[in-house]
Amino acid sequence: MPFLLFLRLVVELHRDRQGTISKVDLKSDGYLSEDAEFQSIKRLRQCFVRALGKIDPKDFIEAYRPKTLRVSVHPDLVTWDAEKLSTHDDSRVKSV
Repeated sequence: MPFLLFLRLVVELHRDRQGTISKVDLKSDGYLSEDAEFQSIKRLRQCFVRALGKIDPKDFIEAYRPKTLRVSVHPDLVTWDAEKLSTHDDSRVKSV
């Protein structure tokens, strides 16, 4: 589910302003598929194609360092509605 992966990346961005998280950690936590890692990342990037306009989605959802991933945006520009997330149907969203 691209939303879960994106939410996890956003949470990491707020924990550490660099926002990088290893793909190994994302796999072990169930955010990336062991056998379809690249497909999962591609699906997430595709969600933002229209919103990003001329910006390459690979520059937004970025493989920052080898074997890491991040949302390449300043953390102050990313907000969320904690109340709505706490009532989400998926328990994994509620726990993030």
